[in-house]
Amino acid sequence: MKLQKVFLQTACEWTGIPLKENEIDKRAEQLSELFENAASVGLQHWKSRRARTNAET
Repeated sequence: MKLQKVFLQTACEWTGIPLKENEIDKRAEQLSELFENAASVGLQHWKSRRARTNAET
């Protein structure tokens, strides 16, 4: 999970999206689930959809 955090922080800095220190773990997990399981079937797919909904709100 550490690499996802590094990618998240780098992307947020590069795009100018503010990211609080206490949000890093939560956002890294959400985005990881969103992209890694999007093409899955079954439970993993629904976890990815839920992560997308949570990230958008």
